[in-house]
Amino acid sequence: MPNYPLLSTGQQAVTASAQPLPALPSVPGTGYRVILEALKANSASVFYGTAGVTDTTGKELAPGNSDTLEVNNLNMIHVVAAATGGSVSWVANNL
Repeated sequence: MPNYPLLSTGQQAVTASAQPLPALPSVPGTGYRVILEALKANSASVFYGTAGVTDTTGKELAPGNSDTLEVNNLNMIHVVAAATGGSVSWVANNL
């Protein structure tokens, strides 16, 4: 049986172009619970959604706020900001 990671963490800069979060190893038959947080030091909100998300179509995360999501892979979440300078952090664990 393969050894899948139980916990992964990271941070990513957010720019005015939507970018996916990094891919995690595939977990057959399950996925990941992700806590996505906008860093408290951000000067503006960041937004997340699927591929093609914009700052007008995405779910807003104000600085210091977080949301919990369940996805098949972390790279299904794309992040964008109205202006460069923000970052998000994430924690993902297998479901």
